[in-house]
Amino acid sequence: MGRWALVSGPKGAGRARVLERIVALLRERGLRVGGFLQSRSDDGIRLTRLARDGGATLAREGKTPRAGEEEYCSFAFDPRGFELARRWVDEDSPGCDCLVLHEVGSLEAAGRGHHDAVAAALAQPEATVILSVRAEVLAQVVERFGLETEPIATLEVPVPEGAPEAFCALLAAPRAGVSASG
Repeated sequence: MGRWALVSGPKGAGRARVLERIVALLRERGLRVGGFLQSRSDDGIRLTRLARDGGATLAREGKTPRAGEEEYCSFAFDPRGFELARRWVDEDSPGCDCLVLHEVGSLEAAGRGHHDAVAAALAQPEATVILSVRAEVLAQVVERFGLETEPIATLEVPVPEGAPEAFCALLAAPRAGVSASG
């Protein structure tokens, strides 16, 4: 397993905004960033690719699931969205310094959702994987993915002033001698 970092916090605490800031800061440092962010859209949940332009609808809110879709928390999830996110991870990994995987949660801990994308990212020896996990499912995610090594950096949302910059400094540090931080 490669290097990994953690951004956690409760639902609605602003992890997506913090991750957007982190992505911008990493790019300012010259690092290549891949992976995906999830965001609410007018009708559901949207995936946005970070390494290149691209996006897709992952789930529709309040809709009856169509054939092949899975209902979870009032959303009808399209498995093609999860497959697309996995493909992005596979395509982006070789050229990226960091892979962001936003909204790793109970679905992934149960072996569904973005599970395969997370497992593929963590298997990459070169890219640092930044997992965004809801605090209430962190223990299950750590267990499911065998995250036995300490993360090289952690960030609890909401964040104090300057915390994203310090987090990014740890991610940008050379591999040798980098230790975990809270």
